[in-house]
Amino acid sequence: MQEDRGIVTSIAPPWGAALDEVHGLDLRRTTPPIIEVIDNFSLRFPTRKMLFAVQAYEQVSVHSFEPDSHAAGLDRSAQLPHQSKRPEP
Repeated sequence: MQEDRGIVTSIAPPWGAALDEVHGLDLRRTTPPIIEVIDNFSLRFPTRKMLFAVQAYEQVSVHSFEPDSHAAGLDRSAQLPHQSKRPEP
């Protein structure tokens, strides 16, 4: 690969126990955890710009994005507009 080109990667690890019918997909519990896959790519290609497309379920557990979770390092800025705002209480 040429060093000046970015990398686009599709990530679709097995959901297994990470999928709960009530709470949705917990990104911390995929095998391996999605953040671990992203970290491995980042370590393998440290100088490259990367875009990760993560296959997810129609509902993702909000706990996946809590500050103490592994997935907290994921940038949620690429979400669809209707998913980026929480409803007012």
